[in-house]
Amino acid sequence: MKIKNSGISLIILVITIILMIILASAIILSLTSNSTIEKAKESKIRNDISIIQEQLSLELANSNLTGSFNADNVIISNDYKDKITITSNGQVVVTTNDPLIKQVTKELLRDKYMEGIIGMYSVKGKTNTSEDKDILKDLSGNGNDIKLINFIWNETSGYSNVNGVTCLRFSKDVMNRGNNIINQGKVKTLLLNFTPKTINSIIFDSRLNSAGNGIALYTNSGSNSSVAWNARTTGAISYVNGIKQATTVAAGAKSEAEMLNTKHVICILAPSENIVAGAYSIGNRISDNDFPGSFDFYSMMTFDKLLSDEEIKIYSNWMIKEEF
Repeated sequence: MKIKNSGISLIILVITIILMIILASAIILSLTSNSTIEKAKESKIRNDISIIQEQLSLELANSNLTGSFNADNVIISNDYKDKITITSNGQVVVTTNDPLIKQVTKELLRDKYMEGIIGMYSVKGKTNTSEDKDILKDLSGNGNDIKLINFIWNETSGYSNVNGVTCLRFSKDVMNRGNNIINQGKVKTLLLNFTPKTINSIIFDSRLNSAGNGIALYTNSGSNSSVAWNARTTGAISYVNGIKQATTVAAGAKSEAEMLNTKHVICILAPSENIVAGAYSIGNRISDNDFPGSFDFYSMMTFDKLLSDEEIKIYSNWMIKEEF
């Protein structure tokens, strides 16, 4: 009986070893297959973007002779139509978070790649139970992540779902000085996808003090006569959903009252050469704890350069479509 049991045990052991070998082989095969797929993907992206590079180089050379650049002569395949755009001055704007496309584009088109990005942020896919719920990852790859503090992490002070889209709800009741400050760069262009909820409250601030140069975006009065959102910016120019604002409501600019409780992308340009702030704060004034704001935050981009009207429109349209 003992011999019989030993024989059975030996058979089970052999079968177990064989199964382990088969499983290990399957894992190795899977890893090899995934690696092969990734290499093939990178190779295709490099080939595709190399074609764009060649066409762009030819058109740039031609424009030096003719004095006119024609972006339509740089043909971009359907695979990249919504990911790479060539502007009218030959600038390459990338609107995708695919790391390979971003990496290869920056590598092959370095001279014309969209530079100047300080940070790029989105709350897409976040929940109040996410392990990284208190971090806004910098999707630009620059490493300028934002630490979120003072949130209760519920539907009114944390992540919420509005019409099927995730937003981060900044609650006026829990904001205080130091909230969500990041010490990176002198912001000259801000693009923010949000819904303002309260009047006389800070949305974004990059000034050293209340009278300083820089961008200070907040709802000033919620009136029908106040331009959205020029009230507290230093010589700034504003755009709503990619469209440049007039200087007065009478001339056709959107008013604060009109945009309050309305989801939209606001862009602010601060052309002043005297910007000295090297940090910015979301949801509060950077220099003190005045005027905390209540608003729904969706996505944001900051730049240390002034974008052109064309570039603003490209990025605004991308953010409106919730592409990142």
